[in-house]
Amino acid sequence: MSSQGDDDAKHSSTSISDMDQDGSDQEEAWFLLEVTQAQCHVHSVEQELARAKLRENIALGELYKFCAEEAEHRLEMVEFELGCMHNSMCNGTAALNDGPSDHKCHHTSLSSTF
Repeated sequence: MSSQGDDDAKHSSTSISDMDQDGSDQEEAWFLLEVTQAQCHVHSVEQELARAKLRENIALGELYKFCAEEAEHRLEMVEFELGCMHNSMCNGTAALNDGPSDHKCHHTSLSSTF
């Protein structure tokens, strides 16, 4: 009869061990699921960040283009004023302290003046 008791003891310890293992496996599965969900969230946030950086770079590009166009416009105005001063000086009609607004002048650029 002791063999029956030994068998019952072995069987009950095995089933408890199996239940513990099943519980551990399930707990590990839940942790893995949480990790996967967190990784998915990180991926979504990374994509959102990439889109935000793209919008930022597009806006910066537009700003730089605007600044370049403004600088180009200012350069054209300076070239025009220098051309007027050059023409006035060549014609002997202006003193050095006279501004280009005091004279009627034709639009010339530095490259065509010199």
